[in-house]
Amino acid sequence: MIPPLNVEAWLDALPEALVAHGSTLRSALGEVEGDPRLIALQVQGSIGRGTGDRHSDLDLGLVVSEAAWPAIVDEIPNFVRRLGDVIDEHYQFVPSAAAPEMYRAWAQYENGVQLDLMVLPSTRLLGSGPDGRTLYDPGGVLLVTDHPMRLAEPTDMSKWEFLCWGALAEVAKYLERGRPLAAAEWLNPGRQATISCWAALHGLEYAGYANVVAGRLGIDCPWPEGLERTYAVPEHKAVLAAAFELANLQERVDKALAQRLGITPRPLAAWVRSQLELLRSTPRPRDTPQARDSRPDTRPAGPRRPPRRRPERGTP
Repeated sequence: MIPPLNVEAWLDALPEALVAHGSTLRSALGEVEGDPRLIALQVQGSIGRGTGDRHSDLDLGLVVSEAAWPAIVDEIPNFVRRLGDVIDEHYQFVPSAAAPEMYRAWAQYENGVQLDLMVLPSTRLLGSGPDGRTLYDPGGVLLVTDHPMRLAEPTDMSKWEFLCWGALAEVAKYLERGRPLAAAEWLNPGRQATISCWAALHGLEYAGYANVVAGRLGIDCPWPEGLERTYAVPEHKAVLAAAFELANLQERVDKALAQRLGITPRPLAAWVRSQLELLRSTPRPRDTPQARDSRPDTRPAGPRRPPRRRPERGTP
């Protein structure tokens, strides 16, 4: 079992920037303690790790009894609304309503707190993760486990290398089609894969979550030189230049991963580089219908007129 936490002392020790979060946590704790169907509550994420600030989401895990699942989710919206004044909210089964393994509730409160609540039955409980702070668990159902994404394995890093080069292959494909907007969108997953590789190279935990480790670049590890040049406006020349910058950065990361961890660079890298070089050496594609369609049109959309009907034969 997880070592018991002095919940009141922990809540009292939250920094001033997390006063609103602490208030929401106390309200959630009161709700759980008053309902026997709710058997465990834990705060996770940056607040659970002790690194949260006023912008941090309030990541909560709520375990419910198997007998109450899934009917209890009908009551979760009211549970969420009792925790504070809601501006907006969203609810969904995970992975789907047809296979309801978990239930996710998201809410933005007027006090600035963003709630991300995962509700799951006790039979779906895989473990608490070491970062969690257990606020309620009288039955001791939360077992100490390590999160599978905490540390990256070489196979993970090789996969991220592939994802970057695969995304850059899509960039080249859409540039050749004359669709710079679509090409620019493919820069994003490629960049995220590079950030994951870079974070793992520097020993950051949860490197697979690029959106998480990106917030730690320049703080817990150096900022990768040239990353800022991998962003582009959706124009052919700008996207191609950004693609080269991302390819250059990923090649440097690949080389470092090979030297330090013995990870063989992906063969796809050389092929993608050749495609980008080919694009740079050939004239820019003409203004094809696809390219014209990808440009923003600032004109207001007019009403659609119904198609004209042809008169039937024999009518005047």
